[in-house]
Amino acid sequence: MFSDFFKTLGNRFIAGGDWNAKHSHWGSRITNTLIKSSLDGSSDHTPVILILSPIAIPHDSGTDYLHNSKTDWDCFREYLESNIDLKLSLKTNEEVDNASLYITNLIQVAAWTSTLS
Repeated sequence: MFSDFFKTLGNRFIAGGDWNAKHSHWGSRITNTLIKSSLDGSSDHTPVILILSPIAIPHDSGTDYLHNSKTDWDCFREYLESNIDLKLSLKTNEEVDNASLYITNLIQVAAWTSTLS
């Protein structure tokens, strides 16, 4: 099963996949031949992008947070309520993408506006 598969990979590996898929390799008696793409939105799995680099990429953990213990959540809520446009059209993929960027940006600005460093 899984342990047999991982033994074939050696000491250094990255393995990704739909590990709960129905297949005899994973010990299932059933093989699911209906494979869905996670890129077309039909999958219930979240796609992951892995970027490998031959050098270490420095990471500043102090800049990753939108909020901290000094965040004024009432200010955050008020900013969103007064600036959000709930009448966006979501009929095409492009409109959904634009709306996603819009709400992400709005949340970021609300957090930055209501959080002291």
